[in-house]
Amino acid sequence: MTVRINIKSSFKRGEVDEFIFYHMKSIMEDLAQSIVRFTPPSYKKSAIVDTGAYITSHSIVGSSSSGGRLRTAGSKPRKQNPDEKAAEALDLLYSDMDKFTTFDSVRRFKLVNRSPHAEEVEEKYAVYERVGARFR
Repeated sequence: MTVRINIKSSFKRGEVDEFIFYHMKSIMEDLAQSIVRFTPPSYKKSAIVDTGAYITSHSIVGSSSSGGRLRTAGSKPRKQNPDEKAAEALDLLYSDMDKFTTFDSVRRFKLVNRSPHAEEVEEKYAVYERVGARFR
């Protein structure tokens, strides 16, 4: 016995792409919220963000892009409010997501952090490792 299913026959041209596009944008939003939530000290309310350079350096870029946001502590004021920096980081990530406007653009993307101390933070807190495990 054989059953044939023709999925395309039940969708108008482009509806599947549109569905996948919005689903991928939803995944991007979840990714952005997760990276901000797992970034120290966002999840440790007793700790303080020194300058916010690390948390505001998270970027969502196309998979072929070598760029991303680069923030350095430089002469920024210290002991910043962690909630304010987390909100700023989320706003920046949502701004990144707005650049993905087509089905093809959301098919491949990556989350990056180009702050000078990103590797040090990852070594100590495994932020990207934990977020990656959540999306595998």
